[in-house]
Amino acid sequence: KILIEVGGKELVMLTTEDGRSCAYAASENGHLEALKILIEVGGEELLMAADSNGVSCLAVAARQGSTTMVRFLLERGGPDLFALHGESEISCLHFAAAGGNEDAGMAIAEMLVTAGGVECLEQADSRLGWTPLHNAVYAGHSLLVNKMSDWMGQARDVEEVRRSVEALQEANLSIFRGMPQMALVDSREGLVEFFELSTVRSSKSCRAGCKCYYEVTILSVDESPQIGFATTGFERVRTDSCDGVGDDDASWGVDGVRQRLCHGRCGVEEYEAKWQERDVVGLACDLEKGQIMVSVNGSFEEPNGVVFEQAGGFQGEMFAAISGATGRLRYNLGDTPFAHAPPAPDFEAFCSVTAP
Repeated sequence: KILIEVGGKELVMLTTEDGRSCAYAASENGHLEALKILIEVGGEELLMAADSNGVSCLAVAARQGSTTMVRFLLERGGPDLFALHGESEISCLHFAAAGGNEDAGMAIAEMLVTAGGVECLEQADSRLGWTPLHNAVYAGHSLLVNKMSDWMGQARDVEEVRRSVEALQEANLSIFRGMPQMALVDSREGLVEFFELSTVRSSKSCRAGCKCYYEVTILSVDESPQIGFATTGFERVRTDSCDGVGDDDASWGVDGVRQRLCHGRCGVEEYEAKWQERDVVGLACDLEKGQIMVSVNGSFEEPNGVVFEQAGGFQGEMFAAISGATGRLRYNLGDTPFAHAPPAPDFEAFCSVTAP
């Protein structure tokens, strides 16, 4: 209240670089009383604001599973807020279906279907062509899937939806942490585009004792890239996640924008190279020696070269893994000739790895 008294509406209407307002933050964190005060000052302009992905206060509250917040926002914003979404066509029902709490998601989905009608269950986003039912299937919310199926009657073949979701996950690189619409992977062209912090991971792995290599070409610089490797201990997260490659003990990430090496907690060591658009970043792992190496445009010379080293080698298998929030890149797991050579001729491409 003190800040509002000093800054007034001008302060309340400020947003972050990605368009997120203080009302968005209040909705995301479940601060209902704070949201009420902010809306009193900012009015409908604040209530109807969305971030750069078209995500509204209602959508983020639905994803967080805040039934109280969703109820208030529906009462206050009405049909206009319910219908608010960006060019992505990702609805608040998509977000509810993708949330981490199935019980809350079911309660919120019922509120949203009551507000928008059963037809909102058929709304497909423009990125994947997925309906909210696809998101519920991906999230593993079986009860919500059954509920949506009941609402839709025979309008949607659930098994067809399951096959579509499975096909996405069977690609050579696919979403591993985050909401599927927030990291688009085109496996035919080898492209990844990030819209919010998400992680993608390869389907094939470098086996214990082996050496593997892959490349990433930066098409547009990400604000927070973490590119590297992850073990089987790097767990899948089927909803939004703020933990990327290198943010735990089961993964190792290199960030050439914020210039740091990430393992266990981000920023444990500095990394002096600065990545730019069109740079080709090479990632190599030698599991027997316990080394992870990075190159930029083919050079493994300092400040590149060996960036992580573990005595006794890495145990188990290692996957290629990439986290990002805003960038666009081209990945090459060896499906096409590499732009540059790996550290040594005996390094395998991830696409050529076969089962032991």
